Amino acid sequence: MKQRLFNFNFICLALLTLLFFVNCSGTKKISKKNVKKQAKTSQKAKASVHPQNKTKLDKIMVYLGDESVIKWKLISINNQKATELFTDSPMMRFDDFWKQIYGTTGCNKFTAYYLRDNNIIGISRVSLTELSCDNSNESLFINTLSTATEVNEEGNSLSILANGKTVLVFEKL
Repeated sequence: MKQRLFNFNFICLALLTLLFFVNCSGTKKISKKNVKKQAKTSQKAKASVHPQNKTKLDKIMVYLGDESVIKWKLISINNQKATELFTDSPMMRFDDFWKQIYGTTGCNKFTAYYLRDNNIIGISRVSLTELSCDNSNESLFINTLSTATEVNEEGNSLSILANGKTVLVFEKL
């Protein structure tokens, strides 16, 4: 039984590594050397995610993806500074492949689906973890994000508009 479980885990790791290389390497050829290197990197990543070694922000960044993924930190909501409303500013990232947004409200994690055509965006099916938070502005952020109709990205800034009015402004991390 242990041998079967080991084989299953090994096959899953190999498939995940293969998928990672296919998605991330573009036209790079997958070699045995690259697969071994990725397996070592994956083991190091798993070891570095141990909760005792991470701050709250580090845990959020693990959820938001690796360092190569563009992440956005909330700067303002309805023309009010995020630092005035949130202890930890909400952050998010877009997953273009799955058409999902992953992020944090500063306390809870959230996911949402999106459809985007140039600057037009629609956000739906927002789901949220249910940790008890002292932050009553969490729902303000989620509700405002859900009203998005347009998105403008200029340099290190991302503006989300609802019916022509800028409601959320993010900066690139």
